[in-house]
Amino acid sequence: MSARIAVFAGSGDLSVPTADVDLAVMVSLTDPVPETPQTPWRVRSIPYVRDSAHLKHTATMGLTGARRAAKSQGFDDALFTGPDGLVIEGSIWNLGLWDGETVTWPQAPKLPGITEQLLTSGLHRIGVPTRPRPVVVQDLARYQSAFASYSWCPAQPLASVDDISFANRSEVFTLLGKAWDSVRWETV
Repeated sequence: MSARIAVFAGSGDLSVPTADVDLAVMVSLTDPVPETPQTPWRVRSIPYVRDSAHLKHTATMGLTGARRAAKSQGFDDALFTGPDGLVIEGSIWNLGLWDGETVTWPQAPKLPGITEQLLTSGLHRIGVPTRPRPVVVQDLARYQSAFASYSWCPAQPLASVDDISFANRSEVFTLLGKAWDSVRWETV
């Protein structure tokens, strides 16, 4: 069973910044989703920056619109880019890149995903280096493999971003699986 808890303004005058607002809590329960990766995704880069990107929040209209636009063009999902051309994050996932030795996480204003953080910890535990680094879309061609990291799947392979394809060598996914298996769940 998966549980999601959201806290939001239930009542009060939101147009008055100093007014008291009653908080409401919404709990939703869903069946668990298997962590098994799907067929590698084809992803479209789309300029979009989330409001307060470092916070998880319910303002998802923009990211949903970007994801729908990518899907309407035949892609599986959207990869957000900033006005400066930097790769930011996917619609509900963080991007991981493999160069044969190191996992790179694009450095930009984004939500630091829990799965990315846990995977990074696991990678360090098994001796695989990681680094945050600014990445522009054209830089993606330098990487052998790319993956989406999110709560449903720690390492969902990406087949391509726009017209840049990835070899998706199995050794990185073996390492990512070992890293994920090394996460100490009792401390999470």
